[in-house]
Amino acid sequence: MIKERNISLAAAIANASLTKGRMINAKPNTPLAVLGMSMKPMIGEGDDLGAVAKAAIDDGTSLMSHSNEMAAMATGTVNRFQAYRNQIRNYIYPIIREIIEKCEVRRRDVIAKSPLNINVIQVMCNRVYGNEVLHDMVSAYGSQAYADPGKNFSVISEVRDGLNTEDLIAMTKTSYEGFNEVMLQLIAELGENQSYNLFEETPLMGMAMHTNHNTLLTYMVLKATVAGLHPRFNVNEASSEHRIYLSRMVGYYGKRLSMLMAEQAKDIMRSDFLFQPEPNARVVYVRDQAYRNWLEAGGSMEAVIAYVYNYSRGQSFASSALYNTPDTLKAEYGRLSKIYDRDARNLTAQEVENLTTDHLVSRIVSDNEDTGIRSEKLKVIRDYMAANRMYSSDDYKEYVAKCVCNSIGSNYDAYFIYCEMRDYLANESNADKTHEDASVIAAARLLGRWLRRQMETAACEPRYVVTQAGASN
Repeated sequence: MIKERNISLAAAIANASLTKGRMINAKPNTPLAVLGMSMKPMIGEGDDLGAVAKAAIDDGTSLMSHSNEMAAMATGTVNRFQAYRNQIRNYIYPIIREIIEKCEVRRRDVIAKSPLNINVIQVMCNRVYGNEVLHDMVSAYGSQAYADPGKNFSVISEVRDGLNTEDLIAMTKTSYEGFNEVMLQLIAELGENQSYNLFEETPLMGMAMHTNHNTLLTYMVLKATVAGLHPRFNVNEASSEHRIYLSRMVGYYGKRLSMLMAEQAKDIMRSDFLFQPEPNARVVYVRDQAYRNWLEAGGSMEAVIAYVYNYSRGQSFASSALYNTPDTLKAEYGRLSKIYDRDARNLTAQEVENLTTDHLVSRIVSDNEDTGIRSEKLKVIRDYMAANRMYSSDDYKEYVAKCVCNSIGSNYDAYFIYCEMRDYLANESNADKTHEDASVIAAARLLGRWLRRQMETAACEPRYVVTQAGASN
């Protein structure tokens, strides 16, 4: 049954066209034309909309044949679009996501291998060296000279061998909680990485003075051993020669620790923040505070990367450029970035085609046991891919979606529905919506497009439709 609301909506659409001298008609031999023909026995050849309104209001049952035709068409159309929607949501859409994920993995790999992928690590002096308790411990050694007692390996082995993280924590513990806390944190970090060697010294220059803690730990272990706090070595049972040796070692390592802390204090005040990089370095180290000061003064990480990149290739900028004119190096980074970004895109463009083709072929082979159907679908894929190349300016996600939709999904209006779903979900106002919601909207718009394609316009005298029964048009 045709309702008054439907007639009003149709009138609004018709009037928008008729008042401009264009009439909307169904194209011949289309489902919409068949639907229109189903009303002719009741309304004759008069003005369709006015006649429909009159027939519907005078006798709703007179349009029963149209209603039956409409019901049949609606059922068929809904079933068709529902099948499209399910195929795209459950088969086409997942394949698109799978290929895009493969492209993402490859793209990340390309970016990771870029020579500009250089990490800048800020190196700071460990908090323990700024602790007042440690400063008090070593203050007495600063003005004294202590000769190196040499290596008595038998004593060293007795003291060192078998010590574990728990032993170090116990032997470095004091009555000062603040010091204990920073020592516990340091030992936990070193123990996890097995990155310390007792009875070896920390260098007094370069990055190692901040990252190597052998001198500190050796001093603390020796100090605890002489105080009788070693878990297995009893200093009171040792020979006097060994006790004297251990006491001299405490003094020597105390002096070395005092020297180390003095050098650290000077090092962190340097303005040249960059530690000498290794050739072809993918990681470079900088003095934390000096680097922060330089950044605040207008420096940038990009300038550091450009400097290291050129240094590794023997085309080094003067170090003064890094510290005095970092904008020059930042511009150099921009130039290099364009080169490598372009190369990455070109490589990705070539591989996206291969990844897309390979994945589609793999799915067709695995999803179709019938060799005839399989061969037919494979030909469609290969023909489409051969005729549709990806260019470096293309968005690879969009390219993948087009290839999948227009090859294996060409019979389902897949690309139209995909784009409608994508745009719907991309709208911020639909942030709480699901793919199910998006697929319903897409199907409704597909229906509108399907109907629109069955319509055409023709010139007519400008006029206005009145839908009330018996009124003139």
